[in-house]
Amino acid sequence: MNQGERRLQHQARLEHINRMQRVTGTGDFARVDHEATTIARARMLDEELCAHDATERGLAAFERLLQLAEHPERPHARDAAELLAAVWRDEPLSLRSLRGLELSLGDDMLAVLDAFRHARLSLADQVEGGGARVSQALRIWQVRQSEGVPPGTPMHQQASSASRTTN
Repeated sequence: MNQGERRLQHQARLEHINRMQRVTGTGDFARVDHEATTIARARMLDEELCAHDATERGLAAFERLLQLAEHPERPHARDAAELLAAVWRDEPLSLRSLRGLELSLGDDMLAVLDAFRHARLSLADQVEGGGARVSQALRIWQVRQSEGVPPGTPMHQQASSASRTTN
């Protein structure tokens, strides 16, 4: 689903909310409660607007974190990969991983968590390449961890150290 399709879905939800009416009473005594309708619509509109904004911000942040995780030699790439694994695979995430980061990276991580909380769709399926791309990026990290490669080690150094240990 692209951004235009998500926007159409958002507009459809807004129209649905605007058609909603709160009814009180039963049978012949049923009537529209205009005050309760207004309050309910306001609450639902607020929730929908928050969810839509959080989803769009989170998808952009998810893409940036995925790009970072795809390059294991870059600083904080492991932190990005751990967050993506937590969101996509329900793996545990230490809250300490949100500390000591560059401001923009921390903001991206929180935006993804906020989108995860509000989104009505899978974040991983919405980025270019979808779940296969996320899976590939996380697989790189699994291999590096199983080989005991320290975070931040460039891929070419990883390959040369692996060849030395096998000789």
